[in-house]
Amino acid sequence: MAKLDLKTFGINFGFIWSLCIIALGILAAKYTWANKMVETISSVYKGFQTTLMGVIIGGIWGFIDGVIGGVIIAWLFNKFLG
Repeated sequence: MAKLDLKTFGINFGFIWSLCIIALGILAAKYTWANKMVETISSVYKGFQTTLMGVIIGGIWGFIDGVIGGVIIAWLFNKFLG
């Protein structure tokens, strides 16, 4: 099995995670069904709210967090792969 490229995996993981955070913010703003989840995530992602600017800020935080998490996941995968 091939090893994962840390940079590529991290950026892709960050992109996907930021899209999830953005979608959550938009859905919470439109349907108000995920307000508690946005409230919980906003305790870590400062500025994340159900406003346009809050969703953009949450997306940026999500990208940064996703890149860091993705690099760690890829690094662990490569370590366990041998």
